[in-house]
Amino acid sequence: MKFELSINNKIINKGDIRAFGWVNATFTPQQLMQHILNGYAYSQGVIKPDVGTKKPKVSDISHAQLLSVDVDNDIIDPVKKVKRCKTYDEGYLSWDAIMEDPWYHENALLAYTTASHSDKHHKFRIVFLLPEIIYEPSKYKEIVSVFIEKYHGDSQCSNFDRLFFGNTNATYYVFGNQLSISELNNILSIPSDADIQIEKSYAHYNERYSNEKLTESQVADMLSYIPSQMAYEDWGKIVSAIGNYFNESTAVRLIENWSPDTKQGTLYKVRHRSKRPTIASVIYYAAQNGFDKKKLHSRLSISKKGRLVKDDNENVDVDIAEDVDDDVFNENDFFEQANIQRIHRFWFEQSKVKQDKDNPSNDKSDYVLKINKTKMIEYLEDRGYRKHWLDKKTSILVQVTDNIVEMITEERIIDFIKNEIKAFPYRVSQMFNRNDLMEVFLNQINNLGSKQFLRMLSAIEEEFVFDSKNEAYFFFENSVVKITKDNYYLFKYTELNGFIWKEQIIDKPINNIFINLNDNEDDSNDVGQFELFLKKVCSPKTHPEQQRHDRTVDDKRFYSLISAIGYMLHTFKDPTVTKAVILCEEKIAKGDESNGRTGKGLTAKAIGKLRKQVLFNGKNIDFNSPFFYQTVDPDTQIIYFDDVERNFNFEKLFSDLTEGISITQKGQKPVIIPYEKSPKFLISTNAVLSNDSDSHKARKFEIEYSDYFDAEYQPSHEFGNFFFNEGWDKDSKEWDLFYSFMMSCTMVYLNQGLIPYEPMNLSERKLLTKMPEAFIEFADELIESISNKDKIYREKLYEDFTNKNKMYGPSGKNATTQTRTTKWFNDYLTFKNIDFIAGMNSLRDDRRKFWEITKSNSEDVDVNYDDNLGF
Repeated sequence: MKFELSINNKIINKGDIRAFGWVNATFTPQQLMQHILNGYAYSQGVIKPDVGTKKPKVSDISHAQLLSVDVDNDIIDPVKKVKRCKTYDEGYLSWDAIMEDPWYHENALLAYTTASHSDKHHKFRIVFLLPEIIYEPSKYKEIVSVFIEKYHGDSQCSNFDRLFFGNTNATYYVFGNQLSISELNNILSIPSDADIQIEKSYAHYNERYSNEKLTESQVADMLSYIPSQMAYEDWGKIVSAIGNYFNESTAVRLIENWSPDTKQGTLYKVRHRSKRPTIASVIYYAAQNGFDKKKLHSRLSISKKGRLVKDDNENVDVDIAEDVDDDVFNENDFFEQANIQRIHRFWFEQSKVKQDKDNPSNDKSDYVLKINKTKMIEYLEDRGYRKHWLDKKTSILVQVTDNIVEMITEERIIDFIKNEIKAFPYRVSQMFNRNDLMEVFLNQINNLGSKQFLRMLSAIEEEFVFDSKNEAYFFFENSVVKITKDNYYLFKYTELNGFIWKEQIIDKPINNIFINLNDNEDDSNDVGQFELFLKKVCSPKTHPEQQRHDRTVDDKRFYSLISAIGYMLHTFKDPTVTKAVILCEEKIAKGDESNGRTGKGLTAKAIGKLRKQVLFNGKNIDFNSPFFYQTVDPDTQIIYFDDVERNFNFEKLFSDLTEGISITQKGQKPVIIPYEKSPKFLISTNAVLSNDSDSHKARKFEIEYSDYFDAEYQPSHEFGNFFFNEGWDKDSKEWDLFYSFMMSCTMVYLNQGLIPYEPMNLSERKLLTKMPEAFIEFADELIESISNKDKIYREKLYEDFTNKNKMYGPSGKNATTQTRTTKWFNDYLTFKNIDFIAGMNSLRDDRRKFWEITKSNSEDVDVNYDDNLGF
């Protein structure tokens, strides 16, 4: 059992919650428990690819499947107004009770005590694995809120982005179970004891006042009876009830006048309320504190047509909408106010009895309100809802607005229809109002909201706008930029000849383009921080004592790197160039030394600022999972494997690089993304992908990063600020310089393709993954000492090496064999590009195998590059 989450190994126990270092991870239950026991923080939310490692906000979260409940057993004393430990009568839940209850052993993932836990005051966390991934923050919050209410947990822990501290001293238990759908539904349908009491005792109030609206002044009167300082859970129910009953501004005003929230604000509490409590909760708590419920009993009477006919309580103000008091339904006024065309009206009124044409019945009970499914489809299509075929077998739901296509779910369409009905004028036909229409819709929601029904929407016919062999498109907030080999063009979205995906739009405008197409102009002021950063990472150390600021740029490597960036940004899939770009280290690690922090991740993040990128944690790659690519969408342009390890199985990507990918999501049919529409692959690693067979070489383009930057000296030290959202103001010129430079990289690639260069230490680093450094030094000396056409015998090679390096001899600590030294030497000759002939003596008494060396020096790669594009 594995699941996704985000973690931060820099926050230990109750560390600084602002610490950078958040990354996504895939864990088993045991791995998560060990992570917690290490004291590290975790969050249930999986972070979107372009967020970086800062503490994510709700909007930065892609999805979540974990659910954690903080059981703190705290309560606000209603008399002393201070926090204290609950009593058992108040719902105290002990750690022992959890351990002894078989339900948790069958349904929970794990549980552990938090740092504040003590024998006298139990505090712990229960973690559940939901049966499905949740993508919408509101839905996730709604589910978590029910669990929090059930266990009297911390109500502050319901958001997508909530972080939880680890505990190095935790008592824990790993149950190892995933919650079933049926059990989750059971939990979501179980109200609290107090809610049950309210629903039973006050059901008639809730039924009456769901249609017969109470006024703001009446509810304010009831609130005046309720203590403004009360138990937090009860206060939350009242806030939720008012928020569910009134519009947002009215609800906030009522609560502010009664008992405002002083921490996160009343508006925040209203927006993050529970959806369960009804107005009956307010009546219940008011009655508990002396309010006379008889005040509400005879407020008014309403006719079946929604008309006010009697007010038999003169002491109560009547607040009723004007359109409710209108006995005549005017179709023209309705369609004008509702902003809906007459032909798209999806409901109709039908008589249940035979009517007299001259004297039709005015009794609402003689009529029924129905929904026309064909008109419903037409109405949705008029609002831009369509389907899009991913392949010949699978379609998805989309919404089209001004050539921009957004992927949506059935639930989004249901929400749209509900909101539309709520916004209609009160009366929707002669006999029925919008509440009646909502009821009819909700009664048919299993049908009207089903995939089968919504798949009846028409498919979008136009083609999407894709990069071509000689053009690339970049979609900014305010305009579209087209890049060609020798120029750029700006135009509006309305001028697009085709569709684009909404998530491929860059979330910022571009105001100025700094691409110098004239080699004679001075562009010294048009060099941005990111371009300077890339020049630093292409500045190797040429001698051991050289200081970082004395280094010079390796121009060939720099142009190779910008061509690789241009290749990743150019989404056209050339079948003759099926390569993954691999960002690796120049510095050779010694012993257990681990290099990194050289700028590879920042480069990948920069590419993700212009193209939709999906991030995979390179340390948790499972190519055998049938759902490996489930986070990839049809509009994904780049798949980024971050920080892969030495054992990364690059061959598993061969077919994906050349044939396209298959996406399988749980419960869904596989979707085949063909090669020409599939993402490109970007890989970063501190290790080396050492296999250099012809098939590997054909699929890899490797770039070394110098150690100009490291763990101690980062780009923020060099430039005095962070890059992108963390460091540049929204109006900073750096944004335009950055976007211009990245588009210039694309122009370089369109002109010259991928530009190779001679790596500095890549071959040697690859050798070190295959053989010890001692053998490389031995082989270097051996090749240096022999003459052309000299023979090297395998037995002698092994004997000489082990005599010189005793630790590799038969009795040594790292004892090796002749077979192994033979393989090492074959790899050495291949990597060093040394010509040789493998042979065997033909004499009867001498059948020794040998290498015959032909001395040759490899030539430097001759690269021509055009410095006429503003660099």
